[in-house]
Amino acid sequence: GISLEGSFEDPKVACWLLDSGSKERTLHNMVTNFLPNELPLLEGVGTGQGVQSLGLSASGDRSGRYRAAIESVLIFNVMNQLHSELQKENLTDVFSKVEMPTHYCLALLELNGIGFSTTAYETQD
Repeated sequence: GISLEGSFEDPKVACWLLDSGSKERTLHNMVTNFLPNELPLLEGVGTGQGVQSLGLSASGDRSGRYRAAIESVLIFNVMNQLHSELQKENLTDVFSKVEMPTHYCLALLELNGIGFSTTAYETQD
C-alpha cells in the first residue's frame, strides 16, 4: 500500500556522482562539506542538547519532530548546493534522468520483491 509518487532526490547519490571514490556520505559530512555555516543546527540533534537549548522537551516525540525538521531543512539546503555542483560538472541529466529513475525502480523492487521459481532454478546448470 505504499506509493512512490512525486519526485525525489537522494543527496547520497548526488555526492557519489560528484566523487565516486569517497566513502558513503552521512548527513553530518554532507553539511560539513556543503553547508559548514549550518553545522550548529546539526550539533546536539542526536543528543537532545539542541532540543533543550530551544526550550523544547527532550522527551517524547517532540524531540523527534525537532530532529526531523532540522534534518529536512538541512537535506533540502544540501540538495540545493549539490544541484549547483552537478550543474558545474555537467552531471545534472545523469542524476535526474538515469540515477533517480534507477533508484525508483530499485525501491519498487525492494517494496514488492521479485519473483523466484525454485523449479526453474533447479533446472539450470
